[in-house]
Amino acid sequence: MFSDTVLQSKTAFVGETVHLPCKNNLSLEHSVEWLFQPLQSIYAFKVISGGHVTNGTFDHRRNITGSTLTIRDTITHDSGIYTCVEDAGIGKMHRINLTVQGR
Repeated sequence: MFSDTVLQSKTAFVGETVHLPCKNNLSLEHSVEWLFQPLQSIYAFKVISGGHVTNGTFDHRRNITGSTLTIRDTITHDSGIYTCVEDAGIGKMHRINLTVQGR
């Protein structure tokens, strides 16, 4: 069973670089998975797993350093809920609601 943390909010503008830290105190890239649930969607998909980008459409703009997800050149379609989940099976999650606004 997952133990969910409080949902945090972050706002960015189109074209900015956003850093989404995973608040699970883990520093190894293979220790976390990042999931993304776009606005207006009930489905989420993996962005980062095992330290590797799993969705090729975001490969050039998204990467991970430690357990922090970085999104470069943000667009409005990057808005949604990003969830960091520990791979270790402990089940701890950290969720960030990202809103990307036009300038």
